[in-house]
Amino acid sequence: MPAGADLELDPLVGLDNPRMPLRSKVLAVPEFRRQYLENLRTLAEKSMTWEAVAPVVASYRELVAEEVAAETRKLGTLEAFLNATSDSTASDDTTSDRATSSDAERAGRETAATEPAPAFGPPRFGPRQVPIREFMETRSRYLLRRTAELLAESPAESPANGEGQRP
Repeated sequence: MPAGADLELDPLVGLDNPRMPLRSKVLAVPEFRRQYLENLRTLAEKSMTWEAVAPVVASYRELVAEEVAAETRKLGTLEAFLNATSDSTASDDTTSDRATSSDAERAGRETAATEPAPAFGPPRFGPRQVPIREFMETRSRYLLRRTAELLAESPAESPANGEGQRP
């Protein structure tokens, strides 16, 4: 996961950003904003589940694990890569044993048992790296909660006087 990936980034952040004028104008229309939020909810409920993403992550992990192990100029360790793509989360076990030594040995590399490695990236550099599963589950929970709040507080789709609010 990218360093500094904010798991609770509001889905309506930057509506006043002059670099994104189309987005702010489209989402100023109540019916479009509601549809956008409903689409986000659908994505969070159906596509951002570990059950939906795990097979894809596992297939890519299997595809590139040997290359990650063989790479001599990588920024992170093989153990960090295996941690980032594992089926477990930080709450399932500690970061140091998320990837077993047999996982690393199978991919052809010895693990360093001195300190827990971050999920991916250089150790002790920048914010904590989040495994893909933890990112997906946490972000999905946040989007479900936040879109429900935003939909509850959004104005009715059609104004009482019948005039639209399109820019």
